[in-house]
Amino acid sequence: MLDSRVGDGTFVCDRSQFLSRPLLWAFAGADHLELRDIMEARTLLEQDVAGLAAERATAAEIEMIGQQVRIMRACIQERRAIVEADMGFHLAVAAAGHNQLLQNAVQLMRNMMLQWIQYKLLIPNVPSKVLKRHEAIYRCIRERDVQGARNAMRTHLEETISLVGRLIEQKTQNATH
Repeated sequence: MLDSRVGDGTFVCDRSQFLSRPLLWAFAGADHLELRDIMEARTLLEQDVAGLAAERATAAEIEMIGQQVRIMRACIQERRAIVEADMGFHLAVAAAGHNQLLQNAVQLMRNMMLQWIQYKLLIPNVPSKVLKRHEAIYRCIRERDVQGARNAMRTHLEETISLVGRLIEQKTQNATH
């Protein structure tokens, strides 16, 4: 599958983008109820993946998760966007779960929500709250606290659902005015 970018050229998509593109197209016209369903599915999936990561991660994988937290912290201090570090964090947690199917599903759902995640991270003070949540998830994984990792991820993603819900409401209100 190819990705054409005006002014940049045509590029071959990486495997994760290739796998998610047809589903992204299917959801392109998704209404807000479908987005809510995606967010709910993501919460259910990623909380269990975080638990698997706490149980199965190697020392190198735990270090990779910690590295994404440190990158996120540096981005916030330098007033740069954290969306790439946020994505890297969740993908590192998924990889540490040692289940390729679940890892692909995490990638797919994050790709489907990327636009909303970017909007969420533009809200003042949200990046620092996201960092704190990621630090809590990382700490639980590092300490091999399976239930703590699941709970920390669920809390983080429930906050995301709330923020994205507010963004959708604002967008809907702006569109009707």
